[in-house]
Amino acid sequence: MTPGGRIGDEEWRDLEAIPLLGLVAMAAALADLSVNGVAIRSLAETLSHPALLTLSRWGELPRNLAAIAGLVALPAALLGYLRTRRWANVQRRLIIAGFAGIFLPVVALATVLSPDVLPHDERTLKLVKVGVGAANVLAVLLGLVAVRRSAPVGLRIGVALATASCFFAFSSLAMGELRFVAATRIGLLAHIGLRQMGEVTYLMLPISVAISLVPRAPDLRSRLALGAGVASALAIAGVFAWGVVALRSDFAVVLYGAQRTDLLAEVAVWGYALPLAVGFGAGAAGLASTEAGRRQAGAGLLLLLAAGFAPRTPGGLLTMVLGMALLSRASIALGEHAVAGRSQAVLQSAPVDPLD
Repeated sequence: MTPGGRIGDEEWRDLEAIPLLGLVAMAAALADLSVNGVAIRSLAETLSHPALLTLSRWGELPRNLAAIAGLVALPAALLGYLRTRRWANVQRRLIIAGFAGIFLPVVALATVLSPDVLPHDERTLKLVKVGVGAANVLAVLLGLVAVRRSAPVGLRIGVALATASCFFAFSSLAMGELRFVAATRIGLLAHIGLRQMGEVTYLMLPISVAISLVPRAPDLRSRLALGAGVASALAIAGVFAWGVVALRSDFAVVLYGAQRTDLLAEVAVWGYALPLAVGFGAGAAGLASTEAGRRQAGAGLLLLLAAGFAPRTPGGLLTMVLGMALLSRASIALGEHAVAGRSQAVLQSAPVDPLD
């Protein structure tokens, strides 16, 4: 096989490993979700005001760390898309670079400057809206690049669902900004319907990705990875059980603050337990895998779950885009790895010409 052939070409290996500080951003985003998204909201009525202030100050550490690490990891993750035309043509790469050039400065500005420094005026609000739009368009573009490539079925469907979720969420937001449309009954129904479709695809995403990430090999490492996934899933189910019993009707409020989901909040809040437990379990199992691509897919899934559905804060948007980038990179890398493995097996099984 020539150096430019399919087997000799190893450009996909650049997409296989988690980029610099990607794991740090993931760990900090999960800590931010646990402290600021769940703990502070759940304990607001039981802890004293000084204790809540102390917990809030501690909560700023993982939030800022996730933002700083994400600002390093996201450009590193995007380089794999922009360095070669194998994954996308020049026009598509320029579009990705353009929206990244809009989104990253907005997030960096919001991260470096404190809320007291940023002016609370109409210009700042417009800047945030531009960041939200750029983040969702960038996530959709990354997903469209990956979904066109061969990949494990569950992971490829998961990337498509994540792409659809970002598309529906942004479409709902854009329609809500068009006041002359949202003011009509049809416009309002479309606005609500698009958001609900986005939430449904968001909840289907972890179950689909889990199909590809749950280890099936009988070796010890795979069993340990499966054990880590089961333990994580049971922990999330335990949090749900505690929240429903201890917080009762307030649990839906806490869940919305952590995940921004409300479709089943009033009728069947337990309906969120299965996809979230499976998602966090699959992410943990992927992180414990021996394959670099599966570890990156697990990290990407956990980042998307940490960001929640349709995030609006700069940190949440950065976490979402980074999660989409890692999941898309892993999808391409695992697909190329499988193709290269099959081609190598064919070459090894081919008869050898004695005259060679």
